Amino acid sequence: MTYDVVIVGARCAGATLAAFLARGGARVLLLDKDPLPSEYVLSTHGISPAGIDVLDEIGVGNDVRAVTPPACTIRVNAEGTILDARLPRGRAEYCPRRERLDGLLQQAAVGAGAELRDRTRVTSLIRDGERVIGVRAANGGQEWTFTAGLVVGADG
Repeated sequence: MTYDVVIVGARCAGATLAAFLARGGARVLLLDKDPLPSEYVLSTHGISPAGIDVLDEIGVGNDVRAVTPPACTIRVNAEGTILDARLPRGRAEYCPRRERLDGLLQQAAVGAGAELRDRTRVTSLIRDGERVIGVRAANGGQEWTFTAGLVVGADG
């Protein structure tokens, strides 16, 4: 199957990129090896006001605000020196649970027209010389070949 873009990794970076590209008219395939959404316990995300602006742009900012209390002061401790930074009125940082955030971003990507396949592990890259032009992926004993003008690794 041929796409404009294949994105490997359907969490924060991959799902957000997929939403923007699909909204712009690209045919996007978003792959992730795990069942989605799922809690990714090795990471949390404090989302700055500028990051919330991006979430607003893809339509999930209010959903994040609805499930996460705002942090209006950010404390930094650098080797015992403490700095408290107050954010401007109406601006806040949010730290949602990854399962909720990733699910919202994946829904935004699919809503924009991206195709999402979870439980699908990339097994190899397809190359034309030095250029990656696709992936081979497997799920439950089935294997597929996906080609694209651009392959993005967003899997950490």
